[in-house]
Amino acid sequence: MITVAYKVGQAPSVLVLDGSLESLQGAVGGYIEAVSLNDNLVLICNEEGKLRGLPPNKPLGRDVICGDFLIVASDDEGDFVSLDENGVQFALEFFD
Repeated sequence: MITVAYKVGQAPSVLVLDGSLESLQGAVGGYIEAVSLNDNLVLICNEEGKLRGLPPNKPLGRDVICGDFLIVASDDEGDFVSLDENGVQFALEFFD
């Protein structure tokens, strides 16, 4: 699965995962929470990022995402899938 990873203190980068729950949890360091960004893009972050005191990463609306997170695509059934080329470009520029 092609994703864009936002690691704290680093520039966003393309990351390829196997798409399993374990790989998503490993990338964000714990249980995942999915936040819809638009019709087909989803931000995946650590569900307990703030509770665990993870460092702030990026603002999202009036909130802030703490810890590392991913941006992935979702299909019509709500499953996480690879970003296409346009999705990768959008995800790389989303927080600019």
